[in-house]
Amino acid sequence: MSESEPKSWALEVLVHDRRVARNVARELNRLGAASVEFGQGRGVDPHLPLTIFATVSSVAVIGSLALSWVQRRGCQVILDVRGGKVRKEVDCRVRDGRLIIIAVDGISVQITDAPQLVDLTSIINAAITAGSDAVKALATASGARVD
Repeated sequence: MSESEPKSWALEVLVHDRRVARNVARELNRLGAASVEFGQGRGVDPHLPLTIFATVSSVAVIGSLALSWVQRRGCQVILDVRGGKVRKEVDCRVRDGRLIIIAVDGISVQITDAPQLVDLTSIINAAITAGSDAVKALATASGARVD
């Protein structure tokens, strides 16, 4: 963990399926997240989508969780790093393996075809500190396709 990185990150994960929510919570616990809790759903169904609140120790945990849902399961994942916390949406109804990052400057970057060894920790840190241009440059340099 770098000097500038906080000791922990507040993470909100929005999930559209109860089974996926259980799997996300289990994976967060496996990755060492603290205080994994479920919140109420919003929308027509008061139980969906579910929100999972957790505290994670580093951006690396967030990156690991995002990659597992994008690469192994093909789900679409949206990471929004605006406002000092990370909001993540895992949508397995859309199976395009796309990672969408909304950087601190409010501009979204869509990453597809990310290689297995992509350094998502650096890309998320760039989204938090430098903005969308840095995200695009790092993702492209890693061999991912950026839209």
